Amino acid sequence: MAESNSRNAQTNTIRVLYLDHMVPYPPDDGLRIRSFNILKEMVNRGYEVTLLCFTNNETKNVEALGNCLGINVITLFSERTGHSHPVTRIILSIFSKKPFYVRYYWHPRFNRAVKELTGKVNFDLLFVFNSCLVLSGLDINLPRIHDAVDSQVLSCLGGFKNSKSLVHRLYYYLEYKKWAKVHREIYPLYDYLLVTARRDADVVSSYPNTNVITISNGIDTSYFKPLHLEGIPLSMLFVGIMDARSNSDAALYFIKEIYPRIKQRIPMARVYIVGRNPPMSLARMHDGQNIFVTGYVEDVRPYLDRCQVVVCPLRMATGIQNKILEAMAMNKPIVTTKIGVGGIEGYAEQDIIVADDVEDFAQRVIELFTNRELLQKTGKGGREFVEKNYTWASAGNKIDRLIKELVKSRAY
Repeated sequence: MAESNSRNAQTNTIRVLYLDHMVPYPPDDGLRIRSFNILKEMVNRGYEVTLLCFTNNETKNVEALGNCLGINVITLFSERTGHSHPVTRIILSIFSKKPFYVRYYWHPRFNRAVKELTGKVNFDLLFVFNSCLVLSGLDINLPRIHDAVDSQVLSCLGGFKNSKSLVHRLYYYLEYKKWAKVHREIYPLYDYLLVTARRDADVVSSYPNTNVITISNGIDTSYFKPLHLEGIPLSMLFVGIMDARSNSDAALYFIKEIYPRIKQRIPMARVYIVGRNPPMSLARMHDGQNIFVTGYVEDVRPYLDRCQVVVCPLRMATGIQNKILEAMAMNKPIVTTKIGVGGIEGYAEQDIIVADDVEDFAQRVIELFTNRELLQKTGKGGREFVEKNYTWASAGNKIDRLIKELVKSRAY
């Protein structure tokens, strides 16, 4: 142990034990994208990173991640295959003191693995990604940073407000109470707590003794860029992971409430709903003529490039919406809600159209379809905005400063 400590000082190499609830590869959804890029930025700055995460028969992804980033990946097999039925969640929430996803991912084997690793390797920092692992490693004597990504209290409040089902409202109420306790009692145990947007930071900082820092997501603008493919006339696109309730709710809300109003004025208008694991209530909306529910696609960029208007009708959201930043990077016109755009700051009005009312939302889309000049002009400055304000290098610089200051202050 003493030799390892001396070697760290001589090489100035910072050793990080990074905990994740999943294999962050391929980076094809919001959480994986953020986790993968944080790891990448650490490696780019010379950190020696060991990743401990759950896996579910993802050998190829584990190997690809290790080869891509050059990090040590240690996995624990998880038998969990789904997030269970809402009624099951209610029952588990009633009889558990932990929030559902904390309980779902909590396993003594994972905590034992953390202890074993820190006993063998002289790590300088413990980095815990996502609040479902918020209880992991709390008994380890290391500087700690927790990337909560967003505020689960804010998420539960949004879910409660927008749920019509009594079962869902009960679930969100119970979860809110438990996450409030986590905010109040667990978050202060970390040296720094990271979130992606100011609205989440405001909620977290309303609880005492938490050192919360806002570090936004970035966009790889070398990947998300205009492809100049042949466009699909009068087409709209909504992208998201559809087993996330906020996304499936937005998709159904758009199809049932907003799209019919657009269809009345623009009979040839069609909508594409792109993203994996759509619930049956959404999948059955697919008719192959006007409404297309694709499920998983390997590459979302051709859809972004070919569709004329990107819509993001979210009624509940926390953090920052990658889907909006990706569309901006491809210079696409975007119509969204105040909640959808809430995590993005400093954008120009011509780059994002914000409409909350059903009629207003439909009208703004119709205006884009019927005014070619407006359609071409809207969103054209989005890419420049993203390049200036939302890069992973910028996020990496902020995290790098936090880690180095923290490790230096806790050096012994």
